[in-house]
Amino acid sequence: MSNEKMQLQFAFEKRNYILLLIGVVVVILGFTLMSGGGSDDPNVFKGDYELSDASFEQMTNEFEVASDITSKLEPLRNQTFGGEKELMEAIQGKLTPQEYDHNYFSIRSATEIHADIFNARRITIAPIIVLLGYAFILYAIMWKRREGQPV
Repeated sequence: MSNEKMQLQFAFEKRNYILLLIGVVVVILGFTLMSGGGSDDPNVFKGDYELSDASFEQMTNEFEVASDITSKLEPLRNQTFGGEKELMEAIQGKLTPQEYDHNYFSIRSATEIHADIFNARRITIAPIIVLLGYAFILYAIMWKRREGQPV
């Protein structure tokens, strides 16, 4: 072997590593924005429940709940309940046990749920940021300096 120094060449340059680090930070930011909004009790879905005008229309049209049952639930229209248990108790107070058993799933399916876990930050913005971070990481991996281009 000659006295010439062997030069080690790395696959990435300094700029690649900097771009990779930026991409990883963006991905972490996206996952941080996605976090939260859960319930303290895994058996209870945290959120407000509402039997809105749209819920009543959906019950009668899509879920085919009988009109006499929806008329019994009319006093609950546009009320907000502090959880599914509170909603169940209110519905049970208006219906007979048999009516409740046959219709609760349909009524519950038509109910509007307003929960922190469904807000735009968690289901739209944060995933877009994560995907942009991954795209940036891919760009960092693929970037290669051209001849004559400054480092």
